[in-house]
Amino acid sequence: MLLAKQTTWDAAAARHLLSRALFGYTREDVDFALSMSLDEFVDDYLLKGLPAPSPLGDWVDNYPDRKDGKTNRRNFFSMGYWWFEPIRTQGWSLREKTTLLWHNHFVSEASVVKIPQYMNK
Repeated sequence: MLLAKQTTWDAAAARHLLSRALFGYTREDVDFALSMSLDEFVDDYLLKGLPAPSPLGDWVDNYPDRKDGKTNRRNFFSMGYWWFEPIRTQGWSLREKTTLLWHNHFVSEASVVKIPQYMNK
């Protein structure tokens, strides 16, 4: 099945695209998207390359201690906060929304994995 290309680039189409691509948008975001063509907005903003996120921390390279539940719990929380920052500051990018899609598709849970280093690799 071929995907049909969006033929009408109007406020409704922009709102639909922004609701799928970002974690929230404003009226100004819709106006900004409409200030250019659909192809320009997608190519130059939603699909633009971003720098890699900052490193998670030194603990990810340490040999995991299966019995240290307190440290593992702290590191899982650290990982969650680390991931939330790019979500919060992503700007015009589809990367974090796509990451969340794959994270939900290939499910891994802290309660099952138990070792935060394994969740990071």
